[in-house]
Amino acid sequence: MSYWRAPERLYDEPDEFLNFAREAISVAVKAKSVTSKSAKSKSAGKSSRAKPPEPTAKARPARKPARNR
Repeated sequence: MSYWRAPERLYDEPDEFLNFAREAISVAVKAKSVTSKSAKSKSAGKSSRAKPPEPTAKARPARKPARNR
């Protein structure tokens, strides 16, 4: 997750910092809702059942347990 630091001037002004934090949270919530709506609309046209993955190679045999000495 990436983040941005608050401007230095806000550290000395608690009221301005509070306004900045509220605005940042509202923007983040709005961005999340837009992202989840677009993901839902993309999957709306697809079948609800996913296809199983294609086999790519034979599975390797299980390894023998290490010997305790």
